[in-house]
Amino acid sequence: MDDTEQCVLPLAGFSWGFNIDSASRITLQQVQTLTAVDWDAHLPYLRTSHPGWVFDKWQPGSEP
Repeated sequence: MDDTEQCVLPLAGFSWGFNIDSASRITLQQVQTLTAVDWDAHLPYLRTSHPGWVFDKWQPGSEP
C-alpha cells in the first residue's frame, strides 16, 4: 500500500450475528443499529489494529 493517509469516517453502524447452542443449532441475532457511544467504544481496538489510520468521531446529528 502507498503512503496515502487512510481515514475512516463512520456513516452508519449496525451489528448482526448468530449463536450456536450445545446441540449445534444456529440461532440468528437480530440486526441492531449502533450509536456514537458504540463507535467510541471500538476506537481503542481500531487504533491499535490500524495505527496508521485516522478514525474520525461520529458526527452529531448522524444518529439513526
